[in-house]
Amino acid sequence: MNKQKFLDILKSRVLIMDGATGTELQKKKYLEGVEIPEEINIKFPERIAEIYSSYINAGSDIVLANTFGANSIR
Repeated sequence: MNKQKFLDILKSRVLIMDGATGTELQKKKYLEGVEIPEEINIKFPERIAEIYSSYINAGSDIVLANTFGANSIR
């Protein structure tokens, strides 16, 4: 999607974003078997896909990357 199309959509309606990925992972006990949350992306990508699919099915227009605190400093 290009920038102008995105801006046009924003002018015409409210977009719904996902949220609470970490909370969903904890609720489903999906963080068991990983030492740090970022690791789940590599070890269990299907768990992330399941949660994000549920966000889309619930009506989310935008799904955010679950980077948690992944960065060079951390």
